[in-house]
Amino acid sequence: MSSQKIQDYIDDNSFNTPPSKAAANDPTGVPNLPPEEGRGDDFQPFNLEYRDFRINPLPKEPLELFQLFIPISLVQSWIEYTDSWVAHLLENAVIDSWNTPLSEQSRILKWEGISTATAYVWLGVLIYLGIHREISLKDHWKAPSLGDQRPLHSIIKFMPLRKFELITRYFRTFDYTKLDVRDESDLPKTF
Repeated sequence: MSSQKIQDYIDDNSFNTPPSKAAANDPTGVPNLPPEEGRGDDFQPFNLEYRDFRINPLPKEPLELFQLFIPISLVQSWIEYTDSWVAHLLENAVIDSWNTPLSEQSRILKWEGISTATAYVWLGVLIYLGIHREISLKDHWKAPSLGDQRPLHSIIKFMPLRKFELITRYFRTFDYTKLDVRDESDLPKTF
């Protein structure tokens, strides 16, 4: 028996619905099309090779699991880009890419560089801030007081607010020397 005869024998035409008779004043404008007459009669199944079922064990520590998605090498390249950017700003006596002049009170003067561990803490705080919303950024660093509900996971013991703001302002995930901001076609789509 050919595949067409088998299909005709099994097919009960339950999916062949008659076309709906749309009214002349139908606001949806659904077209009244006849059903397709032909259908495929030469089905070739896709054969997969057999593979043993395997589940990889999860890392023992949550940080190790996180590092599978954001590896240490990537974070270290971000740190190099960030330190290079801050050094460039300090050399030119500016605090940002708009060439705002450096003053004695500029926070960038307190830049000490960041380590890989600090970058991971900063990323963790950033993720936590996205999950636990507060009215303002500073509210995450406030201590709880009577009648004022504060988050149970105090992040002040991991990173002070000023350091978080400083890292957030100057953190770079790209090499600024390879980016020409005057040429819009050179900018990544995220900009």
